[in-house]
Amino acid sequence: MTQLRNISRPEKLTVARSIHANLIARQSNGPAEEGLDTYIPVIASLIAELAGHVDGKAAAGTEHQALLGRAELADIEVDTWYRHIERYLSVEANRRGGAHVVGARAVHSAACPKGLAHVDERIPVQNAFCRGMLEALRRPVNAGILTSIEFPMAWLDRLEAALTESEASQRDLAGVRQDKRVHVGLGRDAEEAWIDVMSRLRSYVANRAGRHDLARRAEGDSLLAPLRTVLERLRAEAAARKTRRENADAPEAEGPQAPCAREAPAAG
Repeated sequence: MTQLRNISRPEKLTVARSIHANLIARQSNGPAEEGLDTYIPVIASLIAELAGHVDGKAAAGTEHQALLGRAELADIEVDTWYRHIERYLSVEANRRGGAHVVGARAVHSAACPKGLAHVDERIPVQNAFCRGMLEALRRPVNAGILTSIEFPMAWLDRLEAALTESEASQRDLAGVRQDKRVHVGLGRDAEEAWIDVMSRLRSYVANRAGRHDLARRAEGDSLLAPLRTVLERLRAEAAARKTRRENADAPEAEGPQAPCAREAPAAG
């Protein structure tokens, strides 16, 4: 049972398909054997379940990677416009003098109280801050000072567009992660069913032929050959890992010691 659990989900699917094909071929050649033939629809159902979850997980994984790239590009845009806006306001707020320095400082403090401290925050945290920054800069009370310091108001639209895309990509990522978790969970159920069916099939095949019924035993070996091949490979890999561990843990053998030179006899 433990060995069956160690088989990966894609390999479980491959084994099920191969054994199903073997059973179909045996049924076509006859004679009918209810004990074996009843496994054909059972394994067909397993194949459908495993395929759905293997393919679904793979598709979710591919979509997840694509969305990660999309989210990264959107975050770069948010970072860029956050930096442009904060630095423009910071420059105006830190002039040595001028009619609008005090107002610029007030706007900078309201919109970016911690400067660029949020640029390395997690994306949802930074996005939330930038939404607040947008709201502050668009308040009517700040319109006059922003006009006076010739602040490019189009930057706010660029930041908002970047935020909208970033937030959408984060929502899509969350949905794909949930889909992947669903496939993983349901796939585990399908794997448990696979283990149960394969265990029962192996037991049936082992007991269907007498000790001296060589033809029937050979047929059983052929039917289950796809499973046996995978299990033998796993056992060989486990043995190889064990050997490597033992070799790594073994103390290094000491080299041969040079024989001691004989002492010269003392002079008489």
